[in-house]
Amino acid sequence: MIVIFSDTGDVHADAVENSARLRGSEVARINRDEVHRWSLEFLSGEPLLNLDGHTFTLDKIRSMFIRRLPDQESFKCTPPISAPAEACDYIAMQRYIQTSECIALLSECTHTINTITSAQRAQSKASQLFIASKLGFRTPKTYSGDNPQHARRHIGEIAQTGSRVCTKPIVNNFLTIDGQKRTRFTELLDDNDLAALDSLRGCPLTIQDYIEKAYELRVTVVGDRIFACKIDSQQAGGVTAVD
Repeated sequence: MIVIFSDTGDVHADAVENSARLRGSEVARINRDEVHRWSLEFLSGEPLLNLDGHTFTLDKIRSMFIRRLPDQESFKCTPPISAPAEACDYIAMQRYIQTSECIALLSECTHTINTITSAQRAQSKASQLFIASKLGFRTPKTYSGDNPQHARRHIGEIAQTGSRVCTKPIVNNFLTIDGQKRTRFTELLDDNDLAALDSLRGCPLTIQDYIEKAYELRVTVVGDRIFACKIDSQQAGGVTAVD
């Protein structure tokens, strides 16, 4: 069985799952926004996966594909759990840490793409910018923080070079406002953003000089095999053109 960690909105995980099933593989989809359907335990040093009322032992799990892991917010109190807010926070932390330890144990016991360590390293934008620069890649001038004064100075320095400025969140996650799920992508800075820069205080943001792209390359490495594809995102226009 192949275990896929992701969420219900991940079309990339959908494609992997569908391909695996077409090849005859059994797949367990573990979505972080559906924690009511699954849980992880370990007994006598062996991880156990519970999914939709069925329990799978380690000998049933052939490999793992980690796209998106659950965070503490995933385990906030949901029915049938009913408790005060303070207790919900405590329970969520206990469940999150226990689940994280089980996932780490699973990754030690079976083939895993991507390993937790490599995924955490790849998610650090600061580290990736440093490494890319050392390797000779062209990287944007970057400020990440919540100080309006430093942000204005950085924006001014970029403007002096004739480049445009883009902003992006520290991490891509969702929040619900008036019942609607929202998120924020990379955006070009405009006059309204500049006028509201004082609102930056308290919530950090990444600010960079915008480097025009001709197209995108997505490269996946599995062992010694390299799979690359070219995405003509500029032709599609819309929000995908700015990234």
